[in-house]
Amino acid sequence: MYRELFTELAALDNEAKREKTEDDHPIRSRFQRDRDRILYSRAFRRLNGKTQVFLAAKDDHVRNRLTHTLEVNQIAQTISKELGLNLELTEAIALGHDLGHTPFGHVGERTLNHIMNGCYKIADFNDSINENNKGFKHNLQGVRVAKDLEQSKMNLTKEVLWGILHHSKLEYKECKKENGVLCDLKHNNTTCVNKPLYHYNLGFYDEYIKDLDSSKFWTIEGLIVSMADEIAQRHHDIEDAIEFNILSIEVLVDELEKRFKDVFRDEDRNLIGELKKLKDEKNKAIGVFSKLIVDFLTTKLIENTRFELKRFKQVNNIENSDDFYKNKSKIFDNKVIENLVSFPEQVKNADKELQEYLRKRILNSFEAQRMDGLGQYVIRKLFEAYTYNPQQLPDKTMKTLYTNICHMIENEEKKYEDNKYQKIKGLLEYDKYKKNKEEGDEKKKLDVGEIRNIISALHYHIYDEENESSNLYNNVLLRTICDYIAGMTDKYALEEHKKLYNC
Repeated sequence: MYRELFTELAALDNEAKREKTEDDHPIRSRFQRDRDRILYSRAFRRLNGKTQVFLAAKDDHVRNRLTHTLEVNQIAQTISKELGLNLELTEAIALGHDLGHTPFGHVGERTLNHIMNGCYKIADFNDSINENNKGFKHNLQGVRVAKDLEQSKMNLTKEVLWGILHHSKLEYKECKKENGVLCDLKHNNTTCVNKPLYHYNLGFYDEYIKDLDSSKFWTIEGLIVSMADEIAQRHHDIEDAIEFNILSIEVLVDELEKRFKDVFRDEDRNLIGELKKLKDEKNKAIGVFSKLIVDFLTTKLIENTRFELKRFKQVNNIENSDDFYKNKSKIFDNKVIENLVSFPEQVKNADKELQEYLRKRILNSFEAQRMDGLGQYVIRKLFEAYTYNPQQLPDKTMKTLYTNICHMIENEEKKYEDNKYQKIKGLLEYDKYKKNKEEGDEKKKLDVGEIRNIISALHYHIYDEENESSNLYNNVLLRTICDYIAGMTDKYALEEHKKLYNC
């Protein structure tokens, strides 16, 4: 059976760009090296202890971020292989797409975003967050993890970073609910701190986005991973609904038939018939549901994407890789790109309905809401504890906090030459820091005890409403704590909460 491949639209390894140029490896390609760096990173290993929807420690069979990532990789590889695209790039993006995710799933992400927008107050610390320090979103944080937070700087190709960045949207929806209902935190027109009202600011990540110019670094493989992520989510939503007795097999079968009966293939209808016979056999039914959902949605995506890519080639006169790369920037258009890897319209609409139905039934369930409540509470209390008394942060994070403050001054040296910053620079022993950095003398670096004394002096003695030094310190402190909490596993966060609050 003839299958049209689109190798001319595949990302080319020798065209991949890194921020810092490296010599190529004699055996492994650039994208293979990216995959391996992700695979061996500490951030990747921690995905094993992070919640997907239900608390990772609750049940041995419940999904976590790592198992979800592996499922996304499997689906994305299937799609890329069938279309003749770059499997190595696909795998690297898929394995790295959730590196920036928080403990406790999306509620962890939302809670950190609320704090870093000043929506949830922590005394006076986040009253005056700089616009360019606001916000938190896991896909943007994933790029930050890869570029700045992982101990051995990963130096991934920009094509992989673009895929991580764009596997999810770059902004949140307006936080005001439909029909005039107030936001999650019950803020109204006078208490909302966002400008414009009810819009979250993600200004902290502007430079990360700017550095990954979509017209240069977009790839079809990145678009595929984004859709594979959606398919994996739909699949595990259904499986979790059965596993936790939120929805019965009969109800789910009815919902699927109602939405997809006109587009189901014969093999899909056969599986529906099989599921109707398994209404009292949960474990067997879960396997059949997996087979049905993943295969059906993946196949429909491939069929429509093949059509869209064929049209894309014709419209842009692409006959080979050279044609594609020479015109890649010119032909970039957000709306066109969004539709290149997509379901046919009827399936897309039915899938949206199913997604909304599952969201309401699963995410609003007792099990999910209890977990969300726990996650939100723990993250808030951790953030409060570290903000009120940063000495409770571990030594490594204290060193990071000190370095981050010095980096902030270093990156805007002209601004911080002003006399009003001399006090904070003096407390930091900034001149000593800079000299030691230039000379590269490890022995002369401040030890952690000295750093803790400096942070204590900053925390308790720098505050002055008319002095921007306190604002500098507060902003760096908030972002450092945010990065630290975002990297935690569920278990570590719960243990930290227990240690800090003795409960």
